[in-house]
Amino acid sequence: MLQTAITSIDDEALTLLLSVFKGHILTSIHDPNGNHVVQRIIEATSKRLKSFKANGNGELVSSLAAQLQLIIDDLTQNVHMLSVHSYGCRVIQRALEFCEEDQKEAVLKAIIECKDKLIEDQYGNYVLQQAIATGNEEIR
Repeated sequence: MLQTAITSIDDEALTLLLSVFKGHILTSIHDPNGNHVVQRIIEATSKRLKSFKANGNGELVSSLAAQLQLIIDDLTQNVHMLSVHSYGCRVIQRALEFCEEDQKEAVLKAIIECKDKLIEDQYGNYVLQQAIATGNEEIR
């Protein structure tokens, strides 16, 4: 239910929701239901950011970008642990799929640092596949 609501709540409510998750992202990612919420937050926030940038809505862009960056920071600092986890790997994949280029590059850089450990891992393999699919020529 919350996953569906995230796509339709107003900008202020989305910003508030992001602030509530501050400090609880990793716990949420390891939860069977919470990881889906984090995935949807990444997707919805990224899509709104792109829309706001296209429409020149700078104030909302900076607010949402700062909130999303907190999630990206948690992901990049824990990329190996998350990539080898059944739920965490899905969140990493969504970040690669939907985030802004600079955020995606930060996640990709963290993935590259532990790529040798991910190649043979059951879940890390999926993260590497997504990195290849969404990364630039240098990443491939």
